[in-house]
Amino acid sequence: MFIAINTQPLIAQLVNALARFMTAANSELFVLAKRVLRYLKGVKSRKIIWCASRVKFPFAPCEIYAYSDASWADIVPQRKHSFSYLIFCNNAVFSWKSSLSSILAMSSAEAELIALCAFAADVAYCRKLANELGFLQLHPTIIHEDNLGAKQIAGSGNFKGRSKHFELRWRFLHHYIKRGRVPDAALPSACGFSAV
Repeated sequence: MFIAINTQPLIAQLVNALARFMTAANSELFVLAKRVLRYLKGVKSRKIIWCASRVKFPFAPCEIYAYSDASWADIVPQRKHSFSYLIFCNNAVFSWKSSLSSILAMSSAEAELIALCAFAADVAYCRKLANELGFLQLHPTIIHEDNLGAKQIAGSGNFKGRSKHFELRWRFLHHYIKRGRVPDAALPSACGFSAV
């Protein structure tokens, strides 16, 4: 868990899934856990490198950008969803999370919106921290998201009809976009970062 949370973002989702079965472990899960350990042994020489001179267009040095993705109803039998996000600066990931949602989503757009809202709170913290460290965030943080429905609801704040039931929960993200912390629905084209 320590490695997944602090040093190796690529195993965060796997460790999160394995942790759900700690009280009911079996031989299959033990084999999967050993596979994660073998992977870590093979990549222990890799490093997360923070280097502003390696940043390439469309990203700018010292500017935060992020990727978010969620699955929908993939956890059987509860039918909850899992989500992941990564936050980058200077070509290095510095904050990440993979988690199981505590809320049951009624659509893929709602699952993605739940992930975006959890994510927006972390982006707000990272922007404040970057500003305190002298990396001023002069532009909105670009979030790469692949669900058009979630992007349009977050950008427009138009919670009507079938999306009205989660208006109160997710209004936070719309206000965050309006304040210019995150770009509106005109985000970059779909970037597929898989949560699985």
